Amino acid sequence: MARRERATIAGEMLEALSRAGGESDKRLTHVAMRVNLPYDRFKEYLEDMQKRGLVQANDPFTLTTEGRKLLETYKAWREGLRLFGMAEPE
Repeated sequence: MARRERATIAGEMLEALSRAGGESDKRLTHVAMRVNLPYDRFKEYLEDMQKRGLVQANDPFTLTTEGRKLLETYKAWREGLRLFGMAEPE
């Protein structure tokens, strides 16, 4: 498996947290598995996203307005790559 860039991991995490629909902290292990990260690394990324104002930790975790904007930008970027044949279709 190719090594993923930090931006790709962050985008995938935002996507997975958004899909989780505000599940409680006990479900974070499932979100970590969806983005294929060990739980300890997942928590580090999550804490960083909280510090940057992308995720709120109001059990359950939710995306902030900035987090949703970044997620939409990530999706558009990924779609652009797909259109130019630089990424696999989902």
